Parts: sequence; C-alpha cells; structure tokens
Amino acid sequence: RHGGLRFLACDNGTRLEYVIIDSARTLSLEEIAEVDDTLPDDEEPVPSHLAHGGGISIYNCSPTLEDVTVRNSLSYQDGGGIWVYQAAPTIARCVIFDNEADGSETNGISEGNGGGVVFWGSEPNFFANTIYNNHAVVDGGAFYVTSLSAGKIANNLCYGNSADGIGGGLAMYGDSNPLLLNNVFYDNIALSGTDGLYFTELSMPVMRNSVVWASGVLDSPLISVSNASPAITDSYILGDYEDGVDIYTDVPEWDADFMPIDESSNLVDMGNVSSMYEDYSFPPSLGDVRGDIGISGGPYAGYWGAPLRISVFRNPSIARSLSILVNSVDDLESIPSLKIEQFSGDEVIDELPTISEGNNAWGMGYSVSESAIIQFIAEADWFDGEAVIKTSVRREIIVSIYSQAEGASIASEDGSSFTLPSYAVNKQMLLLANDDLGTDLPPNEDFLVPAGARFTVDAPVDRFNKPATIELPYDPAVVRVGRELGLSVWLLDAAGEWTQLESFVDTAARTVQAETYKPGTFVVLYEATGLSSELLPESTQLSANYPNPFNPTTTIPFSLRNAGDIRLTLFNVLGQKVATITDGHFGPGTHIVMWNGRDDAGQPVASGVYFYRMETNPGSGSGLVQTRKLVLMR
Repeated sequence: RHGGLRFLACDNGTRLEYVIIDSARTLSLEEIAEVDDTLPDDEEPVPSHLAHGGGISIYNCSPTLEDVTVRNSLSYQDGGGIWVYQAAPTIARCVIFDNEADGSETNGISEGNGGGVVFWGSEPNFFANTIYNNHAVVDGGAFYVTSLSAGKIANNLCYGNSADGIGGGLAMYGDSNPLLLNNVFYDNIALSGTDGLYFTELSMPVMRNSVVWASGVLDSPLISVSNASPAITDSYILGDYEDGVDIYTDVPEWDADFMPIDESSNLVDMGNVSSMYEDYSFPPSLGDVRGDIGISGGPYAGYWGAPLRISVFRNPSIARSLSILVNSVDDLESIPSLKIEQFSGDEVIDELPTISEGNNAWGMGYSVSESAIIQFIAEADWFDGEAVIKTSVRREIIVSIYSQAEGASIASEDGSSFTLPSYAVNKQMLLLANDDLGTDLPPNEDFLVPAGARFTVDAPVDRFNKPATIELPYDPAVVRVGRELGLSVWLLDAAGEWTQLESFVDTAARTVQAETYKPGTFVVLYEATGLSSELLPESTQLSANYPNPFNPTTTIPFSLRNAGDIRLTLFNVLGQKVATITDGHFGPGTHIVMWNGRDDAGQPVASGVYFYRMETNPGSGSGLVQTRKLVLMR
C-alpha cells in the first residue's frame, strides 16, 4: 500500500544512508479496495492513512535519513516523495525531486497534498535538503505541514515546485508551529494562488533568515496568511506580503548553487542578531558579525558540505576542565589548529593532538581559570573539489565557576541568564551553558509554540539545595500584545522529563523569569489563549498589613521583583526585637505572611504600636530595607 520504503515504529538509531529510491508508488484507492476484499474475515484492512508516501513513509518513530535521493515517485494520496506521520525523524542532505502527490476526493477530504514532503503531526529535524520539481494536485508543491506539527525545517533549498491548489513552496495547516530557518524558496508556482508560502488554521511558525522570491512576473502573492500568525522577520521577500516585519526587499545575488558569491553579498551578515541563529561553519558561511541569510547561514549551514565539526563538554574526571573534540567528515590537507577566545586573551594551539587518525578526530583538555564566554575556533586546510581552501568551525560556550560561599551567575549575549545562589550546592563546580539548538517540545501540549530563547545549563549535580533563577528573553514577534500571560518557562531535565515552571513576565524587558531546583534545558513557550504566568512586579515593595488595627492575627503582603532571601522582623516602639515573622527564600511575585500577635517565645504581646521591617538578602550589605507600622488592639 505504501511506496518504496516504510519505517513503522522502528528502533531509535535506525539509519538510511546513500540510497536512491526511484519510480516507487503507493497503491491507488481502487487497488487498496481490491486487496482488502481478499483479506480473511479475521484480518483488519490496513487503514487508508498508511497508504501515503510514494517514495518513503515514516510512522511513529525517529529514524535518520542522510544523503538519500527520492525521485520519480508517486503517491495516490499525500506525500509524493516522503510522508512523515506522528514521527520525529532527522532528514539531512537528501535530494527530493520529480515526485507527485496525485490524490482524489475520499470521504469529503481532498488528498494529493505535498508533492515533495508531508509532515502530519510530526516534529522533524529537516536540514540542508534540496526539494525541486515536485507537484501536488492539491496544496503544497514542496511541503505540506499539518496537524500540530512542530520541529525544525532549516537550510533547505526549495525551487521549481508546483501545486494545482495553494502554496507552491509550502502550505501549512492545523495549528502547526515549526521553526523555518535559513530556507530558500525560489520559483515555486501555485495555480490557485500563493506561489511561495501559505499559512492557515491557526498556525504560528517562526521564520527567520530565509528567502522567498521568484525570478519571473508575479501573478499571485509569494506569502499569504488566513487565520494564522506566522512570525516572519529578517528575511528577503520579493513580492506581495503586507504583514511582514523586518522584511528585506532587495534582490539577493546568488551564483548557480544559491550560495553567496562573496562577502559583499546582501545575504551576508544580514540575519537575526540572536546568537542562536549565528553562523558556525565557514564555508559555506562568509560573514562573522551575525548570521547570514539563506542556506549558507545559521547553525546548520555546515550540512552543506563543510567538513569540520567541534564539540565541547565537561571533563568528568577533572574539576574545572573541558574536553574539546574536533572531527572531520572528509580528509583534510592539514591537522586542525584551535583558537580559544575569551576575555582574558586568545590562546592558539597550532596543531591539535590526534585522538583517532583513521577517524579524523583530534582533541584536547582545557582548564577554565575564570568565568567567561569562550569561543573555540577550529581551522584546517581542505580540498573542496576545486582548490585547497581554509575551512573552519566555531562553537561558543558560557562557563561560570561556582563557589559555595559566593554562588554563580551565567548569562548569554542574548539576555538569557541563570543565577545559582550561595549554598545551593555544597562544593565548587563548573557551570556550562549555551543557546540550545534542539527541537523538543513537551508531549501532549499541542497548542504551545516556541516563543523565545532555549538555554541549556549543565551542572554536575541533578538537584540544587536552593532554587536557581532562570530569566529568558521572549520574541515579541510571536507574542500578541496584551496576551503575554500565555508565556511560560518549561524545563527539560536530565531524565527527559518536562516541567512547566511558575513563571513571571516582565513586559518592559521582554523576559520571562522562573525558579528551578534542577539544571537542564529551559525553553520559552507560548499559548495565545493561555494564562500560564503572572506579570512580574514593577518593584520590590512591602505593603500595608490588613486588617489594621487587628486582633488576633494580621496579613502582611509583599512583592518581589527578583527572587531572594527575605527576613521580616517585628519591633516595638523602643526598637526592641519582638518576633521574626519569616526568614527564608522567596521567588519573584506577590507573597503574604501572617502574624499571630505572639513573640518568638510564643507568648501573646500587649496591645500597642509595632513596626515590621523587611530585609532582602539580609547580611549581604546590598539588600533593600523597608519598614511599616501596625497596631494590635486586644
């Protein structure tokens, strides 16, 4: 029923590499009916949704496909080339061309969507693929994305595709919200409108550093939106698109393979300034200030042929030490060098020690002497097929040395920060952090969309004795004004468990703050109709107690802009301490404590005037002190 190859609930780690699938097809609905008629009475027919995918179909699993070609294949339902159903595959460096989705009307539903690829309820990692000359008889000449799909679609080249319906390049339906990053959509056609990208049915994708344009006369808009909220910035859109923000309309210059010609190209250093979108591999990237636009820029540009890879991780056997691993997917003309840049100066290792010569792997240890943002840049000579050139790759990691007495804070250039207070861990340790590039989202939370930073903090402990504060910036292009309370911080911990943290939104700073007892990956997510958080108080404030006068108990409210230790103490008119009302750690937000009219010994105190004093971070010498009056009448 399916086409050339089907992955059905396969094991994690399943891989398909260097394979050509040519001229495959699914059965038609008539052929499926004939097969079902021959089945024994006790055997259930295969559901029709398992008959999609002319070349490859993937169901409920996460295989990896690399350097695979799918061509000349046909689906009589959806997904001419590849059909992905409720799955999370990694698909990279594949070529998908001359495929067709040629469906029909079934039970009132028009099939024949997605000439190249269909994502149905899926979270793919879809990087550096070429999708061209595919056709859909309904919508989505190259891509059809629907049914709460998310994931990441990055650095893909998509051109010459067509649809008889809408969305020659891409059609997105059904509350889908993937990240569209550094893609190029060029000369795609839709006979019923929207040659480029079409978004509908409450979809909220985030699109950055991409190109959508056509070389000929435009008869329809390149992007159109109907009942959806795509967040599109820092992209070249040549054509009709009225709702764009930060859209460049200059025509970019390419050479034959859609890479920038040189550093003067208006694709270079014109992408989003966030470090999570910056370039890592040179070539194909050219600029070194911010991310390039198009397939040559961003974190995944290296999939387009760049040989070097670099990894940085904690050395578990030596405190305050990192291990750096450099490897190459191709033979090099020289041993890689490594440059280490940080605030205290640069360090250069001319030739990295070899770890595995046959596997093109090199590495070394590195001792951390200070808290810093450290950039590791590996460089080597490489023959690219035409000449020997310099190739390089860079990785950035943020390190902070935690001490029991002083605590530690770690922050990225984008405004993400993680503060671990003193005595939260009973030893000195190294905290590591970086802007996370993953695509995971909490399961069964279908209406959440990514809306800001992903920040990973690594610590050699699973849990802290005192809570840390995490603060992450959110993306105002995604979040609707007045609906900021739909924002929240989620934690993916080392055990793979997702937790929604109690969150506070600072609309002025455009950040979301929360507390956590665990390290892990922290993600800003958004539900437009949700009430997941509270507004962060504008200031730290001790408020008037109520009732006042009172007998026998009263409530004392206070609000905190930042988490911290709080001591609330009661004094009489002579300045003598009467009682400690509370002394402990409080998170941001509004809090209340009660006083029952008794001293520290538990004895009732006399009627009269008393003063209650709040100290933030007592003993630090830098805390805030506020005092108010109350009256006890027995």
